[in-house]
Amino acid sequence: MFFVNFMIGACLASHTGVICDRYLKEDFLFTRSKCNFCQTELSLLAEIPLVSYIVLKGKCSYCGTSILPLYFFIELIGGLAFLKLDLLNLSNIYLATFLFYLLVIVCFDYQKQEFPSIFLIPLFSVAFIYWLQTSHAYSLIDALEFFPICLILSIYTLFHKLGSGDLIIYILLALMWNPHFANLAFLVGAIFSLVHYFLEYKYRSRTQPFAFIPYIYLGLVSGLLSF
Repeated sequence: MFFVNFMIGACLASHTGVICDRYLKEDFLFTRSKCNFCQTELSLLAEIPLVSYIVLKGKCSYCGTSILPLYFFIELIGGLAFLKLDLLNLSNIYLATFLFYLLVIVCFDYQKQEFPSIFLIPLFSVAFIYWLQTSHAYSLIDALEFFPICLILSIYTLFHKLGSGDLIIYILLALMWNPHFANLAFLVGAIFSLVHYFLEYKYRSRTQPFAFIPYIYLGLVSGLLSF
């Protein structure tokens, strides 16, 4: 079950990269995957998530151009996100849908530091339906955990210290799970981002935007794996 779930997640994660690359440019649903450089359609082997990157040593088998490691890590994180889901359970189908669309946003945010707001529609829809299906009942403790953090993030957003997308994702996580889980996901994501920032400190411009949603997703996946 874990292996099947991992491969399903990795395949869906691979497609999120295709969506990000082709959005508003060309069809990303019914056409074959192809090399971004030589435009050659990929063979079946080259489309197997993770395995193809390792077997082909991170290069296109046709033109020999190096493939960004980003795609490998997206597939890996996608596989881990789906690892412990029970895809025969309706509520877990909602979770899988949420994780997929959020990963689409992650790809956009990492590459462009912004994302099309249309992808928030399925996220809010799924989160709201899941909230109704699971009959979440937030307590006073939940409110005390949510509102102060939400207020702080709103202030940071107002002064452009944090992107509005980050605040929206926080609200979505609190709706989909609970404020405590959302806070932990943000905390772990912040730790990941700080580690990455200091590793690249010498090579980054101080004014270069820093995409935070990918690290929130890492925090989210860490939380899902810990259950």
